[in-house]
Amino acid sequence: MKKIIASVFALALALALGNAFAAEMKGKIAKIASDQSWFSLTDGTEFSLGENVSLKGMKPGSKVKVTYDQQAGKNVATKVSKGIKISAEPDYSNL
Repeated sequence: MKKIIASVFALALALALGNAFAAEMKGKIAKIASDQSWFSLTDGTEFSLGENVSLKGMKPGSKVKVTYDQQAGKNVATKVSKGIKISAEPDYSNL
């Protein structure tokens, strides 16, 4: 019984930590690769696209929110949302 409880706890912890390292960034798209495998924001941050992530309807100048993970030292976008408001002030509400 202790092994089952420990296994369930370990699984729950792994699932929780898997989402804990996702980060978000807002900005404007500066460049999109011709094959749409990566894009960059106007601040120079580059993202490769994760599985099932599309830039459909987006172009340089589009305001976006990028949810991403760091994998092998690279930013990998897991979600890109278009049409967000970009404020000059940092958002510390989720800290």
